[in-house]
Amino acid sequence: AAQIGDLLARVTTKTTTTKTKTGPVEDSAVDGFDEDAVAESAKRLRAELDASRAPASLKPELRRQLDDVGKRLVARQKERRAKAVARASDLLVAAADEARGASFVVELPAGVDPKAAANMATKLGKSHPGTAFFAVSPDPADPSKLLCFAAVPAGGHGGPTANEWLKATLDPLGGRGGGKPTFAQGSAVCDAKALLDAAAKGGANMAIAEPPLA
Repeated sequence: AAQIGDLLARVTTKTTTTKTKTGPVEDSAVDGFDEDAVAESAKRLRAELDASRAPASLKPELRRQLDDVGKRLVARQKERRAKAVARASDLLVAAADEARGASFVVELPAGVDPKAAANMATKLGKSHPGTAFFAVSPDPADPSKLLCFAAVPAGGHGGPTANEWLKATLDPLGGRGGGKPTFAQGSAVCDAKALLDAAAKGGANMAIAEPPLA
């Protein structure tokens, strides 16, 4: 309740009359808050506003203020994801450089979804042709879960295909996933070391990128 009240105080400043002072919502309006909680609060407040008996002349501007908070949250989330993917991409390239053409297993920071991982695999295939990798990344939506991605060049790499590699890694850990010979994705509820070790073993005992890159 205190969080919602503080958010409203930042978004709108009511006067003692029926008029409302309004202005652009600054980025600081969502600083220091759990973004998911703020988004849910804004959604609930919008419903309460629609059902309220507030003067009709005030509602459009109040709705705009709440919508503005939502838009800024979305923009911040996209920016954060883009930065996370950029950092993960740099770390993946660094690991590939270190591997010197050999296949490798690497831990990446949170924020790498399947689409981003597939794009990273495509780019790495151009800059480091013939290199296969297995990446592990925390699931930002579920702290107990780890996401994983296997990428293998079309011509192979002397080891299993991507979907075979994923299956060999996840089956002992109770994980789930699937894909194609060149790219596969899945997840498991376990610690990162267990998944990295299983991926290294499943890929014919290949090395885990060191030092840890996450």
